Amino acid sequence: MFALYDDEIFYSGVARLQKRLPIGRIELQSIFGFGKFASFLFLPPQIGQSGAEFFLKPHVRRLRERHCTSPFYATTHGVTGANFAKLHGSSALRMGQRMQLCATCSEHDIKTIGETYWRRSHQLPGASVCWKHNTRLIGSKFSVSPSRNFSLHDATDFWAAASSQAEDPNESRAEWLLAAELRNLLLGHYRGNFRTRVLQAGYERKAGTPDFESLEADITAFFGADFLLQIGAGVTPGAQGNWTRLLSSPKNRRTLHSTYHALFEAFLRSQAPSQAVYANGPWRCPLPLDHGTDRYPVKTLNQRRERGALVAAANCSCGTAFSTRGGQTDREAPLRISRISKIGAQLAARICSEIAGGKTRKQTAAVLQIPFNAVVRACAMQAQPRQRPRSVSPSPSFSVRTE
Repeated sequence: MFALYDDEIFYSGVARLQKRLPIGRIELQSIFGFGKFASFLFLPPQIGQSGAEFFLKPHVRRLRERHCTSPFYATTHGVTGANFAKLHGSSALRMGQRMQLCATCSEHDIKTIGETYWRRSHQLPGASVCWKHNTRLIGSKFSVSPSRNFSLHDATDFWAAASSQAEDPNESRAEWLLAAELRNLLLGHYRGNFRTRVLQAGYERKAGTPDFESLEADITAFFGADFLLQIGAGVTPGAQGNWTRLLSSPKNRRTLHSTYHALFEAFLRSQAPSQAVYANGPWRCPLPLDHGTDRYPVKTLNQRRERGALVAAANCSCGTAFSTRGGQTDREAPLRISRISKIGAQLAARICSEIAGGKTRKQTAAVLQIPFNAVVRACAMQAQPRQRPRSVSPSPSFSVRTE
């Protein structure tokens, strides 16, 4: 049974299939459609549309999500890769002209499955290293753009000729971060909210006004002007601060290639601390509940990254579990709650008592200094189910008064 591997592009699967079952030019033309196909990295538009591909229709969505680079553009622009290429012209493909593979990935494939393949995460515009192994990708002479006289190139055959090249470890942290963010966009992980995050990173000219010129200059210095020109993403198309300013605008950011979004995300990731600073535990609980004689009921904090942001998960002895951000260097100050993942019995009873006393849900959240959705969830937990559903018919005790 023939199947595509994980992260394999559709073109690579057809190339492997052709080695086992020779495919003629007419069949290739029916699959890819010469003159109508922007790149081998996209799913051919014929798939799932013609009657000959009837059996593929239920799987077209899976092919588009897992075996082409269209999600890379859809994540930031809401369009498929083919439509993105039509909107932005050939320049949209300028940063990914040749097929690439990773030596470490290929060696592992040969040992485990007996062959290797073209991975879509290695073909993304701007990717120069493997996001997993941090080794430089080996470039081929095979173009990602089809021509009328083209032939399919199998990755295993290319690796057999290129395997003599030694692994080239990458020493640039910037390129590795960029490769990781490119893959995040491919998988649909997208944070957005650029303007607020620029201000939070400290790039502020005056109150509430981002300093885009300094931000773009620092991004260029971090990645290096030569590398940015090499991948085709020269970040000074106009005045200094131009593309970062466009990126912060919900309307104008769609005019930028998705690689610019990844450059921004990778740079902010490099500026983020690897770990938030907290005072030595245990810590005080921010909830106004009865903890007995224990002044420090929070015993452990487990830090992790959640959508790119550092958060710390805390469990209090009162039964409530919550997450906090930003660190806390003062042990006597209570932790700040960003989200409550588990509502303890004490907290639920306190919320219900506040509401029973006449406070609204918003007032209760303000008094207890907890997120509003935690109050809503607590009310839903304490709600009693109805004995029977409401009916439009009058109840048995209903009577009509007549004179």
